[in-house]
Amino acid sequence: MEYTHIADMFDRLNKAGCEYVVLRNYDNLLEDEIYMAGHGDIDMLCRDVKKVVSAIHAKPYRPQYGEMGDNVHFYIIYQGRQVSVDIRSVGDGYYCEEWEDAILKQRVPHECFYVMNEENHFYSLIYHAIFQKSALSDEYRLRLSEMWGKGLQTEEKLIDILENYMVRQGYKYVYCKDFYVPLRLCMHDKSLCCYTWADRLPHLKFEMYVNLIALLVKIKHTICRR
Repeated sequence: MEYTHIADMFDRLNKAGCEYVVLRNYDNLLEDEIYMAGHGDIDMLCRDVKKVVSAIHAKPYRPQYGEMGDNVHFYIIYQGRQVSVDIRSVGDGYYCEEWEDAILKQRVPHECFYVMNEENHFYSLIYHAIFQKSALSDEYRLRLSEMWGKGLQTEEKLIDILENYMVRQGYKYVYCKDFYVPLRLCMHDKSLCCYTWADRLPHLKFEMYVNLIALLVKIKHTICRR
């Protein structure tokens, strides 16, 4: 199936009764230009991955793992191009299960699709920008400071803001089942950590593998320059 408008994909989701939200970066989501330039992708959280995939006729990026691939990374065909659709689901550790459930229950409509309410959007964006990235970028820090509305905030202050919220809501830091999503261990309140070595070990192995590949590439480039 090939889409001529991204809105058609959301129309199929809505008609199928799928419970989902677009996680972030949705202001220009319906504009053709970003997809034609190869920059557009869609990050979603849903209740039922299979139902979403079936509704929009998404294809897995890793079909070698089975019909659903790795259960996260999919694509649709939009005007002859592949558009990435990353589909997170309740219980996958992208956020703790209680938070993911709340995000879906408290979702709000935006244009022709659903997004988080303002509260979930702000606090989940702090979590994503600090703990699911290798470092807090200046772009995210400025954006979060503007959303907070009380001047430019440091990473330390943003962590405190997030953790105060997590304590009130009963949310926890967890490891995502997707190895490509890290969990930076820079939290202040360690009591909010809810994971075991069994959760952490696959991520450590993946990080070691990535670092090894990077080292081998560096060695190869050094040898080639001699």
